[in-house]
Amino acid sequence: MAMTRQALRGLARCQYDSFLRSFRAHVVSCEPNPQVAGPSSAASTSKKGKAAVASSAAVLHPSSKASHVITLDDTILFPEGGGQPSDQGVLAGCVNVLHVCRESDGLVKHYCDGPLESGAEVDIELDWTRRFDHMQQHSGQHLISALAETMFQWNTSSWTLGKDRCNVEFDTEEKPASAEQIESLELRCNQVIRDAVPVAAHVEKNESDSGEDPAAVAVDSEKKNQHGEKRVVRIGEVDNNPCCGTHVTCTSQLQAIKLLSFERARGGKVTRVWFVVGNRVLSMLGSMNAHTAALTKLLSGPMEQHLDAVQKLQLDLRNERRSRTRVETAFASATASRLHAQARSSPDHVVLYTTEEFDNVFIQAVSVQVEALNKEMGSTDSTVFLSCTTAGSTAGTFVIIGPESLLREHGKEVSSLVDGKGGGRGQRFQGRAADLSPATLERVRECLTKT
Repeated sequence: MAMTRQALRGLARCQYDSFLRSFRAHVVSCEPNPQVAGPSSAASTSKKGKAAVASSAAVLHPSSKASHVITLDDTILFPEGGGQPSDQGVLAGCVNVLHVCRESDGLVKHYCDGPLESGAEVDIELDWTRRFDHMQQHSGQHLISALAETMFQWNTSSWTLGKDRCNVEFDTEEKPASAEQIESLELRCNQVIRDAVPVAAHVEKNESDSGEDPAAVAVDSEKKNQHGEKRVVRIGEVDNNPCCGTHVTCTSQLQAIKLLSFERARGGKVTRVWFVVGNRVLSMLGSMNAHTAALTKLLSGPMEQHLDAVQKLQLDLRNERRSRTRVETAFASATASRLHAQARSSPDHVVLYTTEEFDNVFIQAVSVQVEALNKEMGSTDSTVFLSCTTAGSTAGTFVIIGPESLLREHGKEVSSLVDGKGGGRGQRFQGRAADLSPATLERVRECLTKT
């Protein structure tokens, strides 16, 4: 008679041995995925597993892309929890595992892009690069939190394992953290890394242990099972904390910790420290080195001169903008005077002006000058139509300065002609247009010269 396999509900194989990259297990069940889409579960949790503030925006969860949900009798793929994202991998060499989670009853589910036959024995291959990165960040966070508590009595309220960088939040409402404290925390973290302190996960049992298999222990990092058992991660004499995540076995495997920056957050109640650990330090260093090399070429000087060179460029740019503004203001004034005179001397008292060289700021400045000239000269019967587009496009903005009665009667009609929307008051009508082509502008002229 074939043995009946039980679906995994307790500790997974990866929580006993975080370095297993392949494993053989049995398929207990395989069902179509009932999910369509749903908000991502909170990626930010407390050091002891409490949920922190989640994003209010609903994001497409990886499990919604899966076609089937598979349960196994054991797994080396970590189910999301304790602030650590789930593992990914491949089952039977052909089915991709997109997400792994643990249900409220402890059942571990694998969300996959294809089905497998129930009862089949399958090989599990772990995405080791992703897993080891998570291990480095998670163990690094434990070390940062433990030392922050020892050195400064900062309690950890939450942490987030992000795609490129992580952050941990400390309760520092009474006394804000200083740059000197963050620097000394980083130095101490890296000293512990160099000391190669052992890291180990174990299951603690109370005296009333009934001999229950540790694999049946609930893995919520704060909850004990009915016999008072819980999984604890210890970093030598530095830290001893409940946790369900996967971790390194020695602090030297963290390689290095870099505390990138810190900031006050949540109304000043916490200090949020951004950090990277291990391979992320090397990756960031490589990226920064590439950027530095590119800047060295662009700025024609070594890294030590980059800041001065950029500050000089910014100063030159500000001066150039001021000069351009003065020139454009003078040109706008001259353009307004010319257009105003042309409109007054034109038989139909209408003039059209369009430009690709200048933007809406310029034509607004011209329109203001035209209005001022109308007021100064008491002229109310001439009409100036101004528009601007970008090169190769007929779309843009327009402004009409003219008699109030004409704009009230024909303003909306002009908007329709240029395939746009607009509105106005008094002697001004303006809006956006999709068609400011020469042929359309000719029709605009005809509209504005109606009697």
